[in-house]
Amino acid sequence: MPSRLQQWLPWLLTTLIVVGAAVYLTSHSLALWRDYQQFQRSPVAISAQGNNAVVQRPVRQLLGLNLFGSPTAKTEAPVQTTEELPETNLQLTLRGISSSDANDVGGALIEGPDRITDFFRVGESMPGNASLHSVYANRVVIDRSGQLENLFFPEEIGSGSSVEAYSPPDDSYNQSYEQEYQEPAYDQSAEAPVYQPEVQEINEYAPEVMPDEGAPIPGEQFDAGSYEVPDAIPAPPVEAVSEIEEARRAEIRDRLQKMRETIRSQAQ
Repeated sequence: MPSRLQQWLPWLLTTLIVVGAAVYLTSHSLALWRDYQQFQRSPVAISAQGNNAVVQRPVRQLLGLNLFGSPTAKTEAPVQTTEELPETNLQLTLRGISSSDANDVGGALIEGPDRITDFFRVGESMPGNASLHSVYANRVVIDRSGQLENLFFPEEIGSGSSVEAYSPPDDSYNQSYEQEYQEPAYDQSAEAPVYQPEVQEINEYAPEVMPDEGAPIPGEQFDAGSYEVPDAIPAPPVEAVSEIEEARRAEIRDRLQKMRETIRSQAQ
């Protein structure tokens, strides 16, 4: 038996392998055949019928439609009248204005609580935590944290102190002024002015000046024979001369001593 089994074993294994390969090829062949049959079939046309029919409209009707939404309507802010605004209670004094057609271009001379006058343009900050809102011919409007207030000219000044923009005169003005002005011609025949001394009035109530003894009186003639000339000028006494010399020597010694002390202090 064992010898027979060993003889038939290779044939059995070969038969099993062949049968397995045949089954494997058959299954794959059937799968490929099915795919091929589905590919050869004609496609079925499916007609899609909508419930609502398409409505065709002309272009004129489409122009009035808001395809991209309705535009936002521009609401204009109501114009606020500034003449009826309350007057500010800040310690500010309006000294002058520089107004123009546009409210955002202009300025005003305003004096603060410290008595200092500065020029402020529209939008600039001012004393009192306020800013200049707008400028008019006779007043200015101040913005205090969103609250608008008027600032008028003081009563003693009025609205006549407005500051106007300076514009230099053109060339035509200078030419017309030069034509109108003519320098007067120099006349050599004119006589030179004659100097006339002023006449001094004598004051009758002025005190009379008395001349010194021995001096000649005004209005009288001097007589040389009547005037006695002394023979010699008397010399000062010797004691007075010695005292003067001693005082001078003492002064010189004091000066020398001070100079020595100054030199010693500088040397140290």
